[in-house]
Amino acid sequence: MKFIHLLLFFLGTMIAAYTSLAQTDKEHIEHANNAISVVHNCDDALRLLNNVSPEGRMTAGYFLCLAKAHDCKENVEQAIYYYNKYLEMQPKSDSVKQRVAQLADKQTQQGRTANEERVAKAVYDNIALPNKKKKHYILEDKFLYMGPDFCFSTGGRNAAYKYGAGLNLGSAYNFFDNNFLLDFSLSGSFQFGKNMSWFRRAYPMLGSSVDIIDNGGSVAFEVSPMVTLINSHSIAWTAGPLVGVKYANISISGNSLSGAVINGENVFGPCYGVKSDFLWGQCGMVFIEYAMMPRDRYNTETNTKGILSDHSVLRIGINLKANRYQ
Repeated sequence: MKFIHLLLFFLGTMIAAYTSLAQTDKEHIEHANNAISVVHNCDDALRLLNNVSPEGRMTAGYFLCLAKAHDCKENVEQAIYYYNKYLEMQPKSDSVKQRVAQLADKQTQQGRTANEERVAKAVYDNIALPNKKKKHYILEDKFLYMGPDFCFSTGGRNAAYKYGAGLNLGSAYNFFDNNFLLDFSLSGSFQFGKNMSWFRRAYPMLGSSVDIIDNGGSVAFEVSPMVTLINSHSIAWTAGPLVGVKYANISISGNSLSGAVINGENVFGPCYGVKSDFLWGQCGMVFIEYAMMPRDRYNTETNTKGILSDHSVLRIGINLKANRYQ
């Protein structure tokens, strides 16, 4: 008998505790709803909902109140999620369905606006402010250049002249995110520093009067596809092969001891080699190149078999660079 009384007392206590707990959850949810609708205090509503028991958090009323709290704080994604949890339990609530549709439209609009802002920022950074980029990288835009150059003959005993000086001008274009540079150049050089050994072999009858021979010249058009090795805010360095065409001239107007007129030589042909550009700041540029030409046979009346004529040079130039912005 005593055991039965104890059992009934235990069951009564559990039922009372459960009833009290359920009432507490209901009150928390009700107070949270009041915080949202009356004083519009979203944070207080969320704090009150944190006091709801695990069992109470599985009810439709809890999900609806939690959805309203996030809706109040404009947490669109969370509000849609908890509204949908409520609709799983109460699928006939048209007002909640309508609110979910409104929030979904708002979420779509926010995503579209954010994307438009990102695109606008990219356009502003990359196109509207080209000068801003120039503060960070030298090679950003196509550019023109012009300046003097000096060259050294590399033909040795087969070169008619030892040195040359002239003017070069060109244009360069950037490709593949500034990792590749295509360089076009046109140069004209005045050749001087006669190689007496070459002229004596070409005109042995001149003897000591070989010093009456004049100077020569050359014109070349070259294309250089180069790789960008360095591209920083202060310096840039590119290097690559060189191909083109070149006209070279040995200009001779003196007379031999026998009175015969001495003729010159004109050579037109391909040139090839390597080139490297070094740029600093916004205006400075130095280049160095090695351009070779196939050797030619130079024939004279006294050298009917001809001697070799080599017009290959090592050229160095200092240029003024000017960017051509888009």
